[in-house]
Amino acid sequence: MNIVVSSICLRPVGRTLDLTIDLGPSCVKTMELMQGMHRVHIRDLDLNLLVVFDALLRERSVTRAASEVGLSQGAMSHALNRLRAFFEDPLFVKTPAGMEPTPKATMLGDRSLKS
Repeated sequence: MNIVVSSICLRPVGRTLDLTIDLGPSCVKTMELMQGMHRVHIRDLDLNLLVVFDALLRERSVTRAASEVGLSQGAMSHALNRLRAFFEDPLFVKTPAGMEPTPKATMLGDRSLKS
């Protein structure tokens, strides 16, 4: 899967950094990187993982999220493990109802990724 990024813009907003990634005219994602939560180094984050996180948050299933973004289930699991390592949190836990986001994943989704 290749993702073409039209532009990336970082701007300070109080104690946070607002990261806007333009994936084209119809899809803009925003992620706030909070200084107080972690010392997040954007150079260490593969921006493709933001697409993975967004799909997992919406689908609540590794298999369905993988299908949505055009990855195999194994590649999606690997990407989820990379997200877990980066954010130092499980992010999604398996339940009978599907993959449930942890409080940290919910907070990241509510405050950080905006469609």
